[in-house]
Amino acid sequence: KENEIMRIRIEARELKTLLEKVLPEVPKKPSLPILGCVLLEAKDNNLTASATDLETWLTVKTDKFNNNEDGKILIHSDDVKLITKLTGDIEIKLLHDKEIIFTTGKKAITIDNHDIDSYPKFFIEDEIPEVICSIQETQFTNAINKLVNFTSDNENNKMMRAYYINLKRNRIEALDGHRIGINDITPEVFKEKPILLFNYINSKLKKVLSSKSMDYLQINEYKNHCISITGKDFTYIQRTIEGEYYKIDQMLFTDYSFKMTVDKNELQDITKFNIDMLKQTQLRKPMVIKYNKDTDNHFIYLDNGKNKTIDKLNTISHDMSGKDLMIGFNPVFINDTMKCLDDDKAIITGMNPKAPILIKGTNERYLILPVNISQDDELEEKINQLIRDVV
Repeated sequence: KENEIMRIRIEARELKTLLEKVLPEVPKKPSLPILGCVLLEAKDNNLTASATDLETWLTVKTDKFNNNEDGKILIHSDDVKLITKLTGDIEIKLLHDKEIIFTTGKKAITIDNHDIDSYPKFFIEDEIPEVICSIQETQFTNAINKLVNFTSDNENNKMMRAYYINLKRNRIEALDGHRIGINDITPEVFKEKPILLFNYINSKLKKVLSSKSMDYLQINEYKNHCISITGKDFTYIQRTIEGEYYKIDQMLFTDYSFKMTVDKNELQDITKFNIDMLKQTQLRKPMVIKYNKDTDNHFIYLDNGKNKTIDKLNTISHDMSGKDLMIGFNPVFINDTMKCLDDDKAIITGMNPKAPILIKGTNERYLILPVNISQDDELEEKINQLIRDVV
């Protein structure tokens, strides 16, 4: 007993929750073996779990434990998966700095304590940050969950892999080269400056952030090129993304030559069906929206090389400026947008078949580039013939 260095008691479900929240931060293929570990520390009446991949750092905490002796242990993620299977009250003891004993009821298991001295230090541990802003957790979480599909996975373009928190416009922006997503937020701003967050924050904080929490997240800036997001029971840190984000306002528009208001669910169902059709043949064919001024009807057409489908799109209202329209899109892009919208209606505006369309909801806007089909007379005739066959 005199050799005992750390000793705590905690309910198994509480420990499991704590450890599983940081596991997404542990690299699947760590560049250093030590990065495959989770640091568990009892200090100042808090039990924290931390993990890092050297680019980002995540710490979560709980005070729901009994602390008999402060200390810290380093657990490999493989052992974490084993520990989280335990049930009941758990007593954790560290002996001789080498072995950790987990005891619950009649069961006990030992694991190795890895070398804590070689684990990367918390690189902003002693620095007092400057507060940039605070954002309600539900707003932030819903926005990045919606916008994740509007970012790119291209590692050579860090800006397209990032969310831009635009505190001048009170919104979060994202783009991937084919589309733009904008979600309005109502932050409390202490310092008006741009904030860039990598899109992999979604996966790393998937067990931490809550889309229903009314708590506020505080975003801080550190002098050593780091920013942090601090919530009720966690802190996430990433290195600052250097560079200037795209000027989104220059890509948006207010004028339009056509406008239609559609039922979000109807358009979502149509695009989902079209996506499933394309999966059958693996062909990348555009979904075509066709409007005929004489019949004043909208249709959506798709040919996957094997089957053709036509849907009559019932608009709630429309203003087509008395002109025919044929415009093509990747149905995935339209479907992603419909799934994002909170409103039951989607307002779609555009200028011409070669220009982007803007899809608007109450607090969100999405700009999507079309597929160039404007000169395809053969395609137009195929669509018209299928319409005549059906109508």
